[in-house]
Amino acid sequence: MMEPTRPSASRNWKPFTVFGLLLILLILLLQPSLYAVTMVNYALITVSLAVSLQLIFGFAGQVSLAHAAFFGIGAYVSAILSVRYGWPFLLALPAAGLAASLVSLLLAPLGRLREHYFAMATLAFGLITYRFFASWQEITGGWLGIGNIPKPSFFGLLPIGSARAFLVLLAAALAVQYVFMNRLTSGRLGRNFRSIRDDEVAAASLGIPVGRSKMQAVILGCFWAGLAGSLMAHLNGFISPEPFSFWYSVLLALMVVVGGLGSFPGAALGSMGLTLVNEGLKETVLLRPILYGALIVILMIYLPEGLAGGYQRLLGRRGRGRGG
Repeated sequence: MMEPTRPSASRNWKPFTVFGLLLILLILLLQPSLYAVTMVNYALITVSLAVSLQLIFGFAGQVSLAHAAFFGIGAYVSAILSVRYGWPFLLALPAAGLAASLVSLLLAPLGRLREHYFAMATLAFGLITYRFFASWQEITGGWLGIGNIPKPSFFGLLPIGSARAFLVLLAAALAVQYVFMNRLTSGRLGRNFRSIRDDEVAAASLGIPVGRSKMQAVILGCFWAGLAGSLMAHLNGFISPEPFSFWYSVLLALMVVVGGLGSFPGAALGSMGLTLVNEGLKETVLLRPILYGALIVILMIYLPEGLAGGYQRLLGRRGRGRGG
C-alpha cells in the first residue's frame, strides 16, 4: 500500500486547487459544448466521492469497498422521497446523506477489525446492498430503476435545469465539502485518524478510542457519499443499480490511491483525471482497458506515493535547488 503523503501537502496545494477550480469553472461556463460540461458534471460527482472516501481510506486507514453502496443509498433515498412523496430537493438532499450515514452504523461491529478484514467485510456489505437495489422491485424499481426524478430547485424560485447551472451547483457543493474535510482533519479528530492509520496499537496506548474513531470516519465519509448520490440522481433524472456495483467501489479506491493517500487535492485530481481519461478512451473499445491499465501501472511505478506525493517531492527538489 502506498505511504500517505505528508499533511503539509494539502497546505501547499491550497492556492493551486482554488485557482484551478475557479479557472476550470469559468472556462466550462463559457464552453459551447454541452457534452464537455455534462462530462465534467459527472467527474465532479466522482471527485466528491473520492474526497469522502479519502477520509475513510487515506486518513483513518480503513479500506472500504462499499463506498458505491452508500452512494447508491443516497441516490435511491433522494429519488424515492422526491418522486413518490413529493419532497423538495432541499429536504431530499440532506435526508439522503443522513440515510447513508445511518445505514453505515450497521458497520459499527467492524470497527474492531484490521485493514484487510475490514475490506473483506465491506466488500460483502457492498454486494448485499447491490443485490438489494436490483431485487427489491417494490422499493427500488429493480433493474427498471426509478425515473422522472425532478431537477433541483431552491424554494421553487431557482430551478437547476441546465447542465451549466448544475455545474455551478456541483462546484459549490464540492467547495463546501472540501472546506469541511480540511477543517475536520486539521483538528483533534483528524489527528486521531492519522494516528490510527499509522499504528493502531500505539494509538490505543495513547488513549485514542480506536473503534469509535474508525466509525466516525466511516459515518462522515458515508454522509458525503449519500449527498453525492442525491446530486447524481437529480442530475440524471433516473437511477438504476448499475452505477453502484462493487467494481465502482474498487475504482474509487484506485482513484484515491493514484491521487495520493492522505491528500484531498490528490484524491480530487486522481478522480478527475482518471474519469476524463476513461471517457477519452471510450472510442477505443479494444484498447481502452489496456491503455487505462497501462497508465495506472506507470503511475504506480514512477509515482508510488501518488500524484500529491509526486507534487510534494517536486517542491522539495526545487527547495533544495534554491538552497544550494
